[in-house]
This record gives sequence, C-alpha cells and structure tokens, in this order.
Amino acid sequence: MHRSTALLGALTLAGALVATARADEEHHHVDWNIASTAPSGGQLAVDWNFATVVGVDYDATLTGVLPPGFTGYSGTDPGFASIADDEIDEGLYRLPAGTTVTLEITAIDAGSVSIFFASPSPATLSAVGQTHVLGTQDAPPPGDLHHHGEMRLILSLPVDQPGTGTFSFRLAAPGFTPSEEYTVTLANTHLFVDYGAGTPSSNLKCQKAIGKNVAKFLGGYAKTLYKCLDKVAAVVAAEEQGLPTESAEAQADRACGDAGGSLVLRTTLIGRLANVSQKALDGVAKSCSSAFGANQIARHLNKGACDVQYLASQGYAEAHAVLGAITSGGTPVVELLPCILPARAGEGEAPF
Repeated sequence: MHRSTALLGALTLAGALVATARADEEHHHVDWNIASTAPSGGQLAVDWNFATVVGVDYDATLTGVLPPGFTGYSGTDPGFASIADDEIDEGLYRLPAGTTVTLEITAIDAGSVSIFFASPSPATLSAVGQTHVLGTQDAPPPGDLHHHGEMRLILSLPVDQPGTGTFSFRLAAPGFTPSEEYTVTLANTHLFVDYGAGTPSSNLKCQKAIGKNVAKFLGGYAKTLYKCLDKVAAVVAAEEQGLPTESAEAQADRACGDAGGSLVLRTTLIGRLANVSQKALDGVAKSCSSAFGANQIARHLNKGACDVQYLASQGYAEAHAVLGAITSGGTPVVELLPCILPARAGEGEAPF
C-alpha cells in the first residue's frame, strides 16, 4: 500500500479540527492502560495487545483541508488511561497518585500519520522526538491520565483504496524506568459490525454477508487472475525451452490484456476482475448498507485483491515482467494490478 508524501503544513492546519465528520462506523471504546511493573516503581508499561491493527475512519473534514488527491482518516480509540486496579498476576500495578506521565514519539510515518491531543493542552505530534504530557495519576479531569488523542492517517490514494501507517511511542515518568517502545499500526480497511447498534438479526445478517461475499470474492478474484498467469507461464516455459512462442503470446494477450484493443473491457482480465469485485461489493452492501458506505466496503475488498495479487507474484516469478509487456486500454496490465511485485527473475527481459 502506498503512503502519502510529506504534508506537515496540512497536518498543522488540521490540528484544530477536533470534532470531525465521519462517513464510517464508530469504534467500541477501548484504552491503552498505563501501569508499572512494580508497586510504586519499576518500568512503565501499557496493557494492550499492540499486534492489534487500529481501524481509522474516513474523515470528510480532514480530507477537506488536504490538497487534491489526498484523503484523511481518523479515529480516537484506543485512548490512554490508568489501569483500573493492580493486576498482580500480570505483574502490573497502578501508578502512585501524583505521577505525571509523558508520551514521546520514537518513530512515525512523517507526513502520513499524526496524533492530535485537545487536552490537557492542545498538541499535534507528527515527528520523532516530540513529547506531550498526558496527565497525572488521580488528578481531576482534564489533568488526569484519561485522554483520547485523534490519530490521523493521510494517504495519497483514492477514497476506495486501502492504506496503512504506523507510529511508535514510549512513556516516561519521574521515578520510573521508561516503558519499552510500542508500535501502533493504523489501517482504513476494517468492516467491524457494531453489535451494540441495530438488532441481533440485522447485525448477524450483515456479518454473514461479509463472510459469504468476501470468501466468494477472494476465490473468484484468484481464479480469474491465475487463469491469466497460467497463460503467462506457457509463454515463459516455451521461451525457456527455445520453442516457438507466438501462439502462447497470443493466448496470453487475450487472457490478460485486450489483444491490442480488439476486446471490449468487460471481457478482459481487468474487466472480469472488476465484475468479481462489484458483485462482492453489492452483496455486502445489500445487507450492510446502514453500517458501511460503498467506499469502506471497497477498501476492504481492495485489500483482499492486493493480497491475492501479491501471492500471485510470489507464485509466478515472471508475472511482473510479462504483465508489463501486455496492455489493457493502452496501459500495461501490471500498472493496473499494483500489488503484483517483482519476484526473483521478474525484473528481467520480458519474453516478448
């Protein structure tokens, strides 16, 4: 997935946008709980599974202040909070009252990711080394440790395309060893059904539609793409054996491209892949239209398409090179399938 180029000026402008308009669903409330590894001492720690990918939603307000071609996503969960009680079995303890905790950014996708805090004092963190005082244990709000920063992801991609960004942080407080470095991954591809809204039957109908249609989509997308790549393999095999390749080349051109413009789009590989995608999108939307917008569903499906393309390039070493020599609508097919990457000898000369 592509990340944006530097947009620090736009991020600074967006720093004042705390309340944002979103087209996608709200997240369940969950926090990064701050603790220490020993009573009144030890190392600071955060009780959370950082392998979890954090979903961020399309943000119309943020996108509105970005240059054309860029889209913004944001989310406020998880936030920071104090651990509720000592968790002795986990080796985690509440901080002593009066302990002030500071957040430091140790790594960040500059220009793509930032975190805005409205309190205890307004701050936008977008560069390594920046710090922010989160608050003080057991202080009254807004000076306490419970704060939800607005995490922002800026992508130089259309609104229906998937993307990710990361930032890392550590916590520090007087009298404690600084925490280890924690890394957060933001992504815009989630389709989480909110079971707290609607009815159980409508929620489960939507959830089932996601599973059914995405499963069919992945299978259909892979089957369609691999039929093309089998024709590509025939060309490469003939070329490697020193055999005539003209017939195999013509079949690959028809299966993967548009045979020099002689095929209508719907019958080409790109057209058939688009049809598979549209059917899946329509199937999910039919049962989930009140929960997800079309662009959000498309981002989810496009992430799956990217994964299939990547695996295809790992299974067919010459896919990238050969599909760069075959065109659809005058554009090399490999440019229309951006997650097919060079693999092994894939950057060598195309066989035709």
